[in-house]
Amino acid sequence: MPRLLNEAEVIEVRSTYLGGNHSMSKLADEYGLTKSGMQVVLDGTNWSGLLKEGEYEALARMRASRQPQLKPRWRNGNDRRS
Repeated sequence: MPRLLNEAEVIEVRSTYLGGNHSMSKLADEYGLTKSGMQVVLDGTNWSGLLKEGEYEALARMRASRQPQLKPRWRNGNDRRS
């Protein structure tokens, strides 16, 4: 069973993630959480009362910047260009 974080750990995890040197997966491994468990901490679903002003938006921007940028492709695998 995954462990639970305390308030100090949640604040530390969010600060570390916003520092840009640790991925969500790496933090999940370090703190003994599943990736989905870490995700709810970082997106503010859990521990929302500990979010500082502007932190929710900063975490959302950080997560969006780390998402792979996928290009739409057609069934035949070719890009459609007009």
